[in-house]
Amino acid sequence: MSVALGPYVQMVKLAQQMALMYHADGNLDLGSLVSHYVEEVEVNVRSDAFDHLGFIERIRDELSSEAGLAGNSRRGEYLEAVVTALHGCAGSLPNAPSSAMFGAERTM
Repeated sequence: MSVALGPYVQMVKLAQQMALMYHADGNLDLGSLVSHYVEEVEVNVRSDAFDHLGFIERIRDELSSEAGLAGNSRRGEYLEAVVTALHGCAGSLPNAPSSAMFGAERTM
């Protein structure tokens, strides 16, 4: 599968949709929603043999950029929380570099 059409594209779209839902519904719990999203990412990571770290990094890059554009809104809050959660998810991969090498120093 090409990078342009890789599985990370669907995961970015899912996070974008969930961010819109979180933004629209003040009753949704941020932690539960982020946890559900990260579970979906982990299912994708376990189900295929590909560049798992690259998969997560591409999702993080797209969503980090979008979080910056979303500004100080519930949508932005959700996207920033997902980016942070994905950092932890990527760090738990067996072949993950140290957090400093992975990009923990990035700011949104």
